[in-house]
Amino acid sequence: MTDLNLKLIPIGQEHLPDSGDYSSDRTTSPVYRAVEHVVNALQVLYSSQNYSSLKGQTDEGKFRHKLNLCLKMISYDNFGTNEGNEDLSIQFTIKNHVFVNGNSENCMKCPDHEWPNENRTHCIPKEVEFLSFTDDTLSLVFIVLSLLCFGKTLLVLVIFILHQDTPIVKANNKSLSFVLLVSIMLGFLCVFLFLGRPVDVTCLLRQISFGILFTIAVSSVLAKTIMVYIAFKATKPNSVWRKWIGVKLPTCIVLACSSIQVIICISWLSISPPFQELDTHSYQEKIIIQCNEGSVIGFYSVLGYMGILAAVSFIIAFFVRTLPDSFNEAKYITFSMLVFCSVWIAMIPAYLSTKGKYTVAVEVFAILISNNGLLYCIFLTKCFIILCRPELNTKVYLHSQRNI
Repeated sequence: MTDLNLKLIPIGQEHLPDSGDYSSDRTTSPVYRAVEHVVNALQVLYSSQNYSSLKGQTDEGKFRHKLNLCLKMISYDNFGTNEGNEDLSIQFTIKNHVFVNGNSENCMKCPDHEWPNENRTHCIPKEVEFLSFTDDTLSLVFIVLSLLCFGKTLLVLVIFILHQDTPIVKANNKSLSFVLLVSIMLGFLCVFLFLGRPVDVTCLLRQISFGILFTIAVSSVLAKTIMVYIAFKATKPNSVWRKWIGVKLPTCIVLACSSIQVIICISWLSISPPFQELDTHSYQEKIIIQCNEGSVIGFYSVLGYMGILAAVSFIIAFFVRTLPDSFNEAKYITFSMLVFCSVWIAMIPAYLSTKGKYTVAVEVFAILISNNGLLYCIFLTKCFIILCRPELNTKVYLHSQRNI
């Protein structure tokens, strides 16, 4: 096929001159050069895919008409200058289109949920992407990890229940420990809301359940930290702090902090709740089925409030970490909050820089790591003493050696 000197006017640029060769003025108008690139690309495209249909066809007008039709399928992404020189570059994308019947005069655009086949003769359904329960290895890994972590937490809870009358469990406020363990355990189970094909209900429940459960967990840690400080102050003779020792204060702290998060979540749902979304634009060859968070402010308010509670817990625990060791659960809380905050701070840029199922995977990974941080940092040492060193689980040792 000979190279044709075509006059093609791009859509939206009808004001260009309608005579003369574009190449003659290429140095004076960047848009002329852009059109030249488009013409060359279309000629290559047409000759490679439809040359057979042109054999024996000498009517240049039909060929020009075909290219003009295809030119309508072109979109200009941007014009710009390459770094380091004055050459202009153009990027263009051929939209989802096929040649009807292989050699017809018309180009047909595929629907958003379909994609041209390799020969561009007809449209085929696009692949869909989400964290499938059955067909995705990443989902299988998360399921196994979530169930293992749930089992570990349940085991720790059973150990604490069976030994709730021992000094080490009592010294660490068993009521708060039970609340914290249950919230961690449910936090591992909420991972399942992030897996499978998203629908409006799961989109709504996944963030709300995650936000409330984690707030209860962090509120329990905050209450534990405050009670460590009060317990130390109450050991002094005639201390006014003695009246604050008991279950009422930590219960009030957990309820108050959790209620604020519930109010934030209700406001989020009232204004703009999460919903299922089909992303047909991020990738040309597949559709991402995902959850749109609705109100971005609502989503980050939930995360931000959790971050504030975690930061307050960390600061208080850090300043009371040097208290006598018999009350010093604060050093474990300090490290657990350091792990918690580090994971979620690292999660935010990773969450924003990924797409599709990997965005969900980042959040699930953060849930698993931060929950494990709370479980191991606060309860591992206590379980070791209860099971392996019962001679240390006595009042005498607790007050004389002062190492719990």
